Amino acid sequence: MVTSTSSSENTLIGIIYLFGSEGSANTIQLEMTGGTVENTATDGEAIMNSGTVTITGGTVSATSGIAVASNSIGKIIVSGTAMITSANTDTALGTIIWLGDAETVTAGGLEITGGTVKNTSSTTGNTIRNDSPGTVSISGGTVSISGGTVSKAGDGNYAVYKGGSGEITIGAGATIVGNKYGM
Repeated sequence: MVTSTSSSENTLIGIIYLFGSEGSANTIQLEMTGGTVENTATDGEAIMNSGTVTITGGTVSATSGIAVASNSIGKIIVSGTAMITSANTDTALGTIIWLGDAETVTAGGLEITGGTVKNTSSTTGNTIRNDSPGTVSISGGTVSISGGTVSKAGDGNYAVYKGGSGEITIGAGATIVGNKYGM
């Protein structure tokens, strides 16, 4: 288990920080098949990525921050029995967030084919937020937000939030518990 209780002024640095160069999203930089990566600091991030992170098992959690963030060229793959969780209440973020712009997004994206991604905040927050032009594909697994006022309009309280120009596709095998925004 990897645990941290320290928080950085830079909100995009996690316990595990993977920094790649353009095109590195095609190469797996982290493959997690079990165990726990946890950040218990206020607004702390568990994994920050600009390569490819594949999580097929184990738990990635952030008490009140981002569990998994991907910046620009990064790719996140969640499958198997993976559990990704946070109680993030920041309506501009999420349990998983993908950032980037058209000039920096290359082979990145978010693919969820299994596992569970959830935001356990009892007030506000998003579970998945895509603020990039890249693609999010959810074909299996469970994405949920529990508690809060999930019918609130605007930012916050969404299981899946599309803030960028990228597409989000949700397949028939996925279970989405909570509202969707921008789709």
